[in-house]
Amino acid sequence: MGRSYKFRAWNKVDQKMTSKVNLMMDMNGMLFWQFAINAPEPVKRDEYEIMQYTGLKDKNGVEIYEGDILTDGFILPVHAVVVWSQETGQYVMECGGEFWGLLAPVKDYYVCGNIYESPELLTVSDTTEPEVTE
Repeated sequence: MGRSYKFRAWNKVDQKMTSKVNLMMDMNGMLFWQFAINAPEPVKRDEYEIMQYTGLKDKNGVEIYEGDILTDGFILPVHAVVVWSQETGQYVMECGGEFWGLLAPVKDYYVCGNIYESPELLTVSDTTEPEVTE
């Protein structure tokens, strides 16, 4: 089975999450998206934060996206944020400056929120804004 490319977007103005966003890129690298049957519109990067589906699901079958907050409810002293690591070329869990690969242990974790809708889940030690790589 092939990898599924899915996206969601956080509307910075309305403070709302939009799931299942259809993204397209033109020959110049300009991002466009399409909602329902409307014509594609340019993505206003200053108004939206785009997050990609990692291709993985948590222990409850929930899709894991960049910016999701994961926990196992036991081992982790704080919640971990899913971020893309440019250095290792993979999604990782970031927790208080420590990084763990996301591939192997994902079956033990569940999504308990995301950095936009539930920032209160992050503790003082891991509230730094995840680095966004483009």
